Amino acid sequence: RRVTFDSAKQVVRVEDRLRKVKRGTQVDWTLMVFGDEKQLSDDGRSVTLRHDGHALQIDLLEPEEVRFQMAPAVGKHPAEAENPGIDRLWIEFESNGRPTKIDVELTVVE
Repeated sequence: RRVTFDSAKQVVRVEDRLRKVKRGTQVDWTLMVFGDEKQLSDDGRSVTLRHDGHALQIDLLEPEEVRFQMAPAVGKHPAEAENPGIDRLWIEFESNGRPTKIDVELTVVE
């Protein structure tokens, strides 16, 4: 994993490289997000989060054929606490067996 921060542009970039993942393996990549308003773009390639007068845009740069999905963060087991206001933002895809790059950029927009 590589994480970089450009303070002048107020951008954080997260790059994950997947190697040696067997063909057909299900790959899931997740961020937990919160905000007063959460808006997934029509094309599924970006999300805008707004909270207390601030906004953050999250863009999926790679893989190109994948789209973000978003839903309330719900525990898988009854003993897990609920997370009101927290959503799970994720991508999922089936590995083609070749090295894959997941590249996500988080930008302060307001």
